[in-house]
Formats: sequence, C-alpha cells, structure tokens
Amino acid sequence: MSAIRKISESAYTFLDIKDHTLDGIDKVSQGLDNAPELDLNSRPPCYGLGTLEKLPLEVIHLALILLDMQSLTDFRRVSRRARQVADSVPQFRHILNHVPASIRASLIIETTRYFSCQELYQTLCTAECESCGDFGGYLYLLTCRRVCFLCFTEKADYLLLSRKDVVRKFGLGSAHIALLPRMRSVPGCYSPREIKCQRRETLFDHSAA
Repeated sequence: MSAIRKISESAYTFLDIKDHTLDGIDKVSQGLDNAPELDLNSRPPCYGLGTLEKLPLEVIHLALILLDMQSLTDFRRVSRRARQVADSVPQFRHILNHVPASIRASLIIETTRYFSCQELYQTLCTAECESCGDFGGYLYLLTCRRVCFLCFTEKADYLLLSRKDVVRKFGLGSAHIALLPRMRSVPGCYSPREIKCQRRETLFDHSAA
C-alpha cells in the first residue's frame, strides 16, 4: 500500500514510499501454519446448527457481529452450515468481499481476539486517522484503529514493544504484561528502511502499557 498525504480538503497525493506492511498478506502468509482459508465458495451443508436453527437468522447475525473476530472465525470453521451462516452476516461478507486481507492479517498476527466484526467493519468504513483526523490509509490491527502514514510511523502509540522493552520502560510484572494486547510478527521485510525480521516475535501495544 502506498502512503497517502492530504494536500487540500478534497485532494490527496500518493507518496513514493515502499512501506513494507502486511498489505501483501497472501504472499507473506505462505508457509505459516495458521494461514486462514477465507474463500466464500463452499459446498452446501449437510447438517444444521442444532438448537441455533430455532432462532431467526437476524438474531444469529446480531450475536455473531458482537463476537470477537477469533470467535467468529472459529464458529465459521465448525461446519459448512456455520460457515454459510457466518458468511451471510452483511458486515462480515462486505469485509470478505472487499478487504479480506484485514481478517487474514489479523488472524496471522493473532490479534483477532481484541476486536469484534462490528468494530472492524465500522473502522473500515471510517476514512479519518483516529489520532490526527487526516486520511487514515492504514489499519493498526492490534487494536483496530485507522491511522495515517505519518502517525503510524512517528507516534509512540503505534510503536510496538518487545517484552524486554515493556519491562525496562514501564517496570511491569508478568501478571500485568499477560493482560496487554499483543501480536506475533510475520517474518519479512518492514519499514521504508527495509528492516528484515527473520523470526516471529511477540510484540506489545505501547499505549496499553
């Protein structure tokens, strides 16, 4: 994804910056054990959802969009009928049709338990950076926030911390650290400086610490 800068109330320009984000998630997910399958096409179900079938579909939809994304995708994997019902949720289907990388990336970096389908959908439907109000061309997938390129690269809130950094900077103990939002990095090349990450690291949200 190219960085975008607002130059007037109605005009934006693309910056010639290689940001090396997870936008190319289909490529970076190759070889990872938990790379998810999000294809909308599937065979017709042979079995129903048991007691849940007694509820109106609209009620099931209301419940599913309030689940965190991890629980929703887990439910989707239960059976072909569960997948059919999950894929019929309008918000979830819109995300799968237009920005499936947002779900796939959050599953791979293991942040889906921190936000619901409704929260992700609302964030994707928002254009402004949550920090400065400029155009937010990026998603901070740890806490599902819209962010612009400048805030993403310059504000401390979006600079993730290793466990060692959390202990050194904030003096937090293991019990507190266990409660912090975290993600697991994907090996690859990151930032305009092309920093290479060879292994998966556990990184923590700066603002929550």
